[in-house]
This record gives sequence, structure tokens and C-alpha cells, in this order.
Amino acid sequence: YVSLGFMMCKKVYDGKYHNLEVIDNQYDNTVYTVFYEIYEGTSYIGTSVKDAGTYTVKAIIKGYDKAVEATVEVVANEVKEIVPFEDITIIEGTSVTLPEKATVSYTNTTTKDTAVTWNTADLNTNKVGEYTVTGTVNGFDNTVTVKVIVEADYIVSLANAYVEFELGTAAAKVSEVLPKTVTATWASAKTTEEDVKWTVGTID
Repeated sequence: YVSLGFMMCKKVYDGKYHNLEVIDNQYDNTVYTVFYEIYEGTSYIGTSVKDAGTYTVKAIIKGYDKAVEATVEVVANEVKEIVPFEDITIIEGTSVTLPEKATVSYTNTTTKDTAVTWNTADLNTNKVGEYTVTGTVNGFDNTVTVKVIVEADYIVSLANAYVEFELGTAAAKVSEVLPKTVTATWASAKTTEEDVKWTVGTID
């Protein structure tokens, strides 16, 4: 069961007819088509409104000889907020992808994704630190910001090394054939050859 008053408010907003389930005093359910008429004062203005103001809405149901009236206040649909951006973390020396759009929320609970233009003049992705990047949202005066955190590059993995030697070879001899460097993979995806110091124990 949906109250008629709520449905009238909804129809003022979108201006369409609606099928409404009505429960009579015998608790029987019947589906009726409801027609809405909107008045400003005593002047009929149609079945939908676009401007803010106070209106009288009349709901007319076929088979019912009286119109049900309600007073509805329509408020302007204004920007509630521009949804804040989450922090972005990158590794120094890599590029950053800033959000292309901002989500704007309105008082009628709707949202809209709107393009953002960023000012990256003070952003240095080659230097560790935290940067606040400012942007403008198309069609709005207020600016938005996003924090970019640039972290130092670090090794995420080292390649394994393999050598062959005869059984019984002395540890000192084994050390001589072990590689002097290993391949390191960094968080930035670069690879380098890094010096390695081996500790060789007893070899059975």
C-alpha cells in the first residue's frame, strides 16, 4: 500500500500519470489510474512544474466524485556537495592519473559526473612528498582538491640465482662461482642489477 499523499508529491516532480493501488473500507484492493492537476493559487498550470514554489495538487481518480487535494512545496534543486576524491598514491618517477570527472550530488538525491580540469603546476612526481592538486569543475565556481602522495621507490622482488658445482666442493670455491649481482624488480616496474653478498655454510 502506498499513501496517496506520497504519490502526489512524486507526480509533481516528474509530471506523469500513475496507477495507484487503493484499499477501500472493505479492505478490497483496486488499481486505479490517477490523474494529477497542478494549480498555483487558483490558476491551473498543467501536470508538472519546473519552478520552485507552493502548489495545490489535485488527484482525480475515475469513479470517485471528489478530487483529493494536497499542498506541495517544490524547492530548487541545488548542489549539495561535490563528492571528495580519495588520496592517490604513486611511486616516485612514475606518472599519475588524476580523476577525469567529479561526482556532483544534488538536493533531490541525484548525482552527475562532471569534467574536472586540474592544475598540476606544483606537482612533482619525481620527488617524494605529499601534494595537494587543485581543480575546477565545469560549470561551478568552487574548486576541488585531491591529495597525491609520492612514495620512494623500493625493491619488491629479487631474481633467484642458480649455480652448479661438484659434490664435495669446498665452500670457498662455491663462493667464487656465485653471481656478484642479482636482478632486482622495483615497485616502479624498473629492473636493476644489485650487488649481492653471499653467506655460504657447510655443503653436504
